[in-house]
Amino acid sequence: MESVLDSLSDSQRQCLRLVAQNKSSKEIAIELGLSPNTVDQYLARAAATLGCSNRREAARIFAEQEDEYRKSEYKTAALATDDLSGDHMVVRLDDEEGGIWSRLRNLVPAIGGKRHDLTQSEIIFAILRLSLITTGAVAAMVAVYFWLNRLLV
Repeated sequence: MESVLDSLSDSQRQCLRLVAQNKSSKEIAIELGLSPNTVDQYLARAAATLGCSNRREAARIFAEQEDEYRKSEYKTAALATDDLSGDHMVVRLDDEEGGIWSRLRNLVPAIGGKRHDLTQSEIIFAILRLSLITTGAVAAMVAVYFWLNRLLV
């Protein structure tokens, strides 16, 4: 199977990796800067090369074989402990003192990260947090308006 995987082009490999992440041809095309028809052609050729009947099966076989290859790669001890090939997390830079701004920043959901990386309960809590923050900001503006109105009358 190793020689069959070696016969795949880099474009076919990229497309198969993205299919394994449940992306559509349009999403793959946007990410790789190709047309959806080109993506479909790459995937059809890759499936034929791997002897599969559809793109999902080809992506599954490719992912399994690629994982086996990565597990057998030689890594030095320093590289093995600093493996960064997994999921990337959104990193926030907070001030060292842990002041009020860093605590307030942690209330607002992070911008960035992978697409659809939150569970449904995390999405609901993020929406609730944002709605509470927005309600508080609007209430503060209304209170300032009435305070200024009373002050000037």
